[in-house]
Amino acid sequence: MLPPYRLILLTSFIVLLLSLAHLLPPPAQSQPTNQPELSPGFLFETVVTGLQNPVDFEFDMEGALFIIEKGHGDGAQSVAALKRIAPGEVEPRTVLHLGVDNYWERGTGGLVLDPHFAHNGYLYLTYNSGEASLDWAGESYLRLSRFTYNPVTQLIDPTSELILLDGLSPGVLHHGGGLLFDTAENLLVAVGDGGEELNPQNLLARQGKILRLRPTAVGYDIPADNPFLDEAENNAADSLVYAFGLRNPFRLIPRPKRLAPIWLCMVANCLKSA
Repeated sequence: MLPPYRLILLTSFIVLLLSLAHLLPPPAQSQPTNQPELSPGFLFETVVTGLQNPVDFEFDMEGALFIIEKGHGDGAQSVAALKRIAPGEVEPRTVLHLGVDNYWERGTGGLVLDPHFAHNGYLYLTYNSGEASLDWAGESYLRLSRFTYNPVTQLIDPTSELILLDGLSPGVLHHGGGLLFDTAENLLVAVGDGGEELNPQNLLARQGKILRLRPTAVGYDIPADNPFLDEAENNAADSLVYAFGLRNPFRLIPRPKRLAPIWLCMVANCLKSA
């Protein structure tokens, strides 16, 4: 048994430790986070905020980011915004307001910059036409248009719009809309089946297809190696058809030939943003 004085000292020491424990900060609690788990060498960084239903984006050669939103409003009276944010900027700036129909799956579809964008300022959009659209005919369809960006004003004049393809897909769903330039600078345009299951197999219909065209200063040409030109001459196919049998090819993603014999990966029913 401890001598009385040692017992008093031990008790006093324990009381002192307990008193000091109350002065220490509570242990750190793990905080929930919405950031994804990243592999070593990757960083999570917020680039731009304040967007309203962004649908597609693309960087130019200077590192500026163009972002197209789906559109907000009431059906065919909706307006979509094309925004741009340059390196070092915090808030995106609207460079174009575009009349669209945003009902259900309608709205904007895809965005791609011309391979020579730095020189001509051309960019291409697919969108469902609305009441404020160019050449509105009273019914909404998916269309492909070219616009011209002015680097001096950093704006797009709405009157620069050149409609390349119109009436591509009616209805309210399965519009597709993906855009991509191939290595030969042909423009690939993804068009959904419009909700009609027989369209993808019909070579005379543009729905449920990948179309391929070569943009020019005043419109487009048909590439000489499009695969159904012979059938088109016999009125058995549309000359722009490049691939068929698709349901809703919303995005087109190129793949290097060394990874797969088919360089085009068609992603159906995939949204880049909820």
